[in-house]
Amino acid sequence: MFNKKILAASMAAAITTGGMISQSHANGHDSVEVTSNDIGQVLLAPVYFVENGYDTDITVTNTRTDVAVKAKVVFRSHVHSQEVLDFIIYLSPGDIWRGKVVMGEDEDAHIISDDDSMLNHKGWANEHPVDEPFKGHALTSSDSTTFGHIEVVGVYAATGSYSVGVDSQVTVEQGMSKSTLKLIFDRADEGFIGREEDAANCLPSEITTGTVSSISPCSLQIMGSVTISNKDDPNRASMRMTALTNVIKSSDFNATDAAETFIGTGFGVGGTDNIAEIEAALAGSQTSYEYESDTDARTHVLVTFPTKYRHRLGDGTACGVGNLQPDDNGNLTGYTPPFTEHGGMVFAYTSLDNSEGSIRVDKPPFSGGPDQEVAVFMDEVNYDYKMENIAESGWAYYSWIAAPGCDYAGAPAIAYSYKFRAGAVSTQTILQKAPNSK
Repeated sequence: MFNKKILAASMAAAITTGGMISQSHANGHDSVEVTSNDIGQVLLAPVYFVENGYDTDITVTNTRTDVAVKAKVVFRSHVHSQEVLDFIIYLSPGDIWRGKVVMGEDEDAHIISDDDSMLNHKGWANEHPVDEPFKGHALTSSDSTTFGHIEVVGVYAATGSYSVGVDSQVTVEQGMSKSTLKLIFDRADEGFIGREEDAANCLPSEITTGTVSSISPCSLQIMGSVTISNKDDPNRASMRMTALTNVIKSSDFNATDAAETFIGTGFGVGGTDNIAEIEAALAGSQTSYEYESDTDARTHVLVTFPTKYRHRLGDGTACGVGNLQPDDNGNLTGYTPPFTEHGGMVFAYTSLDNSEGSIRVDKPPFSGGPDQEVAVFMDEVNYDYKMENIAESGWAYYSWIAAPGCDYAGAPAIAYSYKFRAGAVSTQTILQKAPNSK
């Protein structure tokens, strides 16, 4: 759980990077990759947080100004990554969806939005604003709806003109009716609009037969951001979502709010599961960051394992499934590698000062004796604020000690470092992505 005292400090803007959209990996059979410009088919936000007076603002942007996108947004809890809410958004060319996660009076998280890309049971949110509570009925006692991570899955891309009924022709364009856009995607769901099977190219702008695509990386170009802020403080912390490309390779892939979508399930060629390929793209043996550790400046770290839930409770497609054991009722329980059977990720923490000759391991992976301990992150989203560093400043890294059973090394992790600096008026915070090394 986030440290309450630390989170009472103000948060300032993040350091993020952008870039031009790359189309060098348009072939849908290329390997899954984490993009360098945070634009892709699938987005992973390492955290949302609405405890202690904080709200979380979320944006999802369709960066293509000639292509419309259907996407699914999923919120998962921080301990066991249980789904607590999902919904579909409809993005016209160049469109952006905005929503905010807040603490409700019922002490559950709520999504609120008046964006016209989102529906509720009354209609579009710009006419009937959304205020929907997260669902915590399936959570364990240690879990909650108010802290977790976010998935955004780009489902369909569409461009050009479409027949949506008898003598009814509509064109995808900026400012188009969202009801008309939804109709295009609904007709694709029903099989009345064709599905693009050639991932080697972007969707052509001139379409005579009418197709949509789940597998065109250069057409599905979405990006997202998360901003955590406190209403009593003007400062905030923002982060770009991590983006994956070449990740959905099945022309039959679809996602709706009627069924849970598991990352990797049905993503692969022919509808196979490619979770191992996704994790190989995310995985690293070490996660590094710079630190400050004195009275005026501190650095804390957020580490999220966004695919960990795929290793829970007998998921036969995740690596190391043979380590699961049946309980008294014959159900498989526990987690599979790279996590321990109890779900933890073992690590060693190494701290260095500003002179390259000094090094110390403050959190060894194991300690001997009858009370042997393991340095481990147990949750799906982890906030580490207890690091012991060798100096007032330097750099440090986590070495991931993965349980054997996966073809990739290390752990599929997304990490950010929080730098707290005391200011004349308030504490300032800088948020930086902590890179993985293979």
